[in-house]
Amino acid sequence: QIEQDTVTDRVIIRSFPRRNEGGPLFAMKMLISVCFLVFGGAGAFAPPSSFVLHPAKTATTTSLRDAEDLVEQLDAADCTVAKSSIASLNKDDDEVMENGTAKRVQQNPLGKFADFCSATTFSLLHFNDDLEIKDSSKNLRVLWSRAYLDHVGAMKDDIAYTLLPTSTRDAIKLLPKSGPLVNFQEFITSRTNFIDSTVDKFLDGVVDSHGSGVKPQIVLFGAGYDTRSLRYNRKADFFEVDLPDVVDGKGRLQEYWKNNQNNSEEIDLPTRIGYNLNDAMDEDKPNLSYVLKDAGLNPDVPTLFVWEAVLFYVKPEAVMELFSDIFNLGDNSVYCLVDSLKPAVTTSFLHEVRSFMDDYQLEVIDHNSRWGGAVHFVAASRKDSDLTAALSKKSEELPFSYLATSVEEGIQSQKFDSASFNDHWYAVAYPWQVKEGEVFATRLWGEPLVLYRDSDGNLVCSKDVCPHRSAPLSMGKINDEGQLECMYHGWGFGKDGNIESIPTQIRDGGSSKRSPPKRSCLKTYCVEEHEGLIWIWRGELLEADASKLPKTRDVSTYPIDTVLDYNVDWQYIVENNLDSPHLFWLHNGSVPPVRSLNFVREKVNQVKLQYFRDDSGHGHYGQTAGGKPKIVRFDSPNIVRHGGTSSFSEEFHIVPIAPGRTRVLLRQNLPKGPILTTALSIPGADFVLEKLVNLWNYHIALEDYSVMQGQAHNVDDLGANHLSVGDLGDDLIKHFYKWKEHAVANDGALPFFSKWDSSFKFGGAQQMNDVVQESSYSVVDDQSTVNGENVGTYGILKSYTQQTPIVSYPPNNYKMYKPLLDLDQAFRKDAPGNEEKEENGPGLVFGVGFAAACGGAGVATARAAEALDINLLDLPHNLIAFIN
Repeated sequence: QIEQDTVTDRVIIRSFPRRNEGGPLFAMKMLISVCFLVFGGAGAFAPPSSFVLHPAKTATTTSLRDAEDLVEQLDAADCTVAKSSIASLNKDDDEVMENGTAKRVQQNPLGKFADFCSATTFSLLHFNDDLEIKDSSKNLRVLWSRAYLDHVGAMKDDIAYTLLPTSTRDAIKLLPKSGPLVNFQEFITSRTNFIDSTVDKFLDGVVDSHGSGVKPQIVLFGAGYDTRSLRYNRKADFFEVDLPDVVDGKGRLQEYWKNNQNNSEEIDLPTRIGYNLNDAMDEDKPNLSYVLKDAGLNPDVPTLFVWEAVLFYVKPEAVMELFSDIFNLGDNSVYCLVDSLKPAVTTSFLHEVRSFMDDYQLEVIDHNSRWGGAVHFVAASRKDSDLTAALSKKSEELPFSYLATSVEEGIQSQKFDSASFNDHWYAVAYPWQVKEGEVFATRLWGEPLVLYRDSDGNLVCSKDVCPHRSAPLSMGKINDEGQLECMYHGWGFGKDGNIESIPTQIRDGGSSKRSPPKRSCLKTYCVEEHEGLIWIWRGELLEADASKLPKTRDVSTYPIDTVLDYNVDWQYIVENNLDSPHLFWLHNGSVPPVRSLNFVREKVNQVKLQYFRDDSGHGHYGQTAGGKPKIVRFDSPNIVRHGGTSSFSEEFHIVPIAPGRTRVLLRQNLPKGPILTTALSIPGADFVLEKLVNLWNYHIALEDYSVMQGQAHNVDDLGANHLSVGDLGDDLIKHFYKWKEHAVANDGALPFFSKWDSSFKFGGAQQMNDVVQESSYSVVDDQSTVNGENVGTYGILKSYTQQTPIVSYPPNNYKMYKPLLDLDQAFRKDAPGNEEKEENGPGLVFGVGFAAACGGAGVATARAAEALDINLLDLPHNLIAFIN
């Protein structure tokens, strides 16, 4: 439809294409989906889009039946298309962006090249195939991959090998049994394991809910040359739906396999149905549920429907028709998808999958996602059915959580009347920091603590004080017996902090003169090593509740740990990480991960934040225009979690060391797909990736630290308010400070340590004046240096450090990061003295720094990249994006 405004001479073009429109007409849909001026007198007009029309005369208002009519009308109006805009005509209608991602999964050039190579390879491998299988290289690739992965023990599929051509199938035995080739096929392994696990649970659930006399049904969509119907033969009635030519090839393979089995008469082959899933949107063709029932499917029998990597190739309109059709089929239906959910779900988050499944009265039983939500691993079942109840018993209940990590009854602890700093687990260190044979000293809320591993490698956490004469245990060592040995008198403490050795009580033969009293044992805290962190229970030892530890659903990620030391109070770091808008203004895309999320000043007025509350805490769900979604959540008392697409997440464990002193244990979980898995198998790749991410975090921390120091001075020293005038996103900040205020009131004391009583029980400070003060008790040995000079005391045996843990990391101790900071200052336009220099983007700055840090030809590499218009820092980021 063309509408012309007689006042402005603007002409609006709209399209109402038919549902079955396809081919080149999609290009026209892209063209006419926006409104722009077509005819404007004598001059040419360049609209905001890349499509340009040069009109020769004015057109009249015209009604069009479809895009073909539009082409005719434009031709009649003597309009020509500028060559510069031809490329825009080649876009599919499916590329409309939503939540920063295409509504339909698109294949990148590398994937297309891989398909070309695999098609050539498999054509050669099947050149002498007696069955004359001619089919998509992807189907053949998966079959060969399954055979290969079974051969190397990565997964179980002993049938795949027997389906390969006898003349070439032994080629898989020549391939390596480990390494990149195995790692690269991780997606096939993980999706096979997920589907097989769901099938097993489904079959067991049917027996539990319907008895052993009911034979269930399993429908497989687009599984290619899958072996599942053969591996689970006779355990269910199978139906396989695929393209007609694929179904023909399947039939020959399955018949071939059956004829070569000794018990061939006992084998039931699946019912094969040739059906193009894109036909689901064709009103002139029967819907899929009708086709299935016509082939013998009984909707009253428990049925599992399985989609395996097939919806990528189905048009969005057809996908929605399929969901509407199949998701409403049967009262005892279960659905397993390792596939795209687009356009219904365009992000990776569980709460959106749940919302979508709720529309069809389906309960999500299991879920995780990959690649920014391009692929979901989902198992769902009809709500309130006996089969669903049976399946739920076989799977851990999925909590209502916006993030993969949840905390049992976490939201209860955020209610003001139950707020407390006690009876919580606090992460205090990474396991790699507490090494066997070493003593690790730290503090929590100002109380000195030591951690060590006993002779069995088990963790022990104790107050940093010897029960004998109160010498600091942090000055001790782990002796040859695996005991924490006090430096003063040699008392040795072993498992659970029990006293195991008192030198003055040992006879010459090695036996003890008498059993030491129980009060000689250490005053310990309950400690757990859980999900890659060391946790301490702040509360009564016997009341430690492991169920309150955070739990993370099974997602494939690669964790990277960063430690940050701050000389500001913990509360400022909590509010900083709850605050989304500052990412746009303060950080302004200073490192690629921030820039990739469109966290730049130009977008700050487009930020959208939506408050949510799940079973674990309070948070924000937000994004920028064209940006990818991000989740922020506060898990009391001291954890802030961020979540992004593709199972990316980061968790800030904000450890209150002492007033005005904080250590942050930052864990970032990168989505681990086949490419990242393969890349990490390259020697040194893990080191480079971890150091790169560490450097990004140091830079962001320094930017935050510069503001937080001044903020803390204004509030703590000069009496300013934490929050005077609210703005976007400040509701979380306000909630945090209210929670903190109620926690102090409920506990009857500040969370910080004051003094031990006679039994070494924790004594909380009633007011800030009661908090233990840090005095200068630091004595250093002859090996200690400052600015390259010895500052030690001659003959001293051991340094005593009161202010544990030693400040070793940025932003407070920036020594390890200083060379990169110097490079940053040399190139930044806003650095002092550089105002007149040509601005160089942060990619160049950090490209120089990172190349230098990695031992490369730093400046030369960066200058070469600049000449080629390459952003060095974006290279690893783009690699990560590609991996995702």
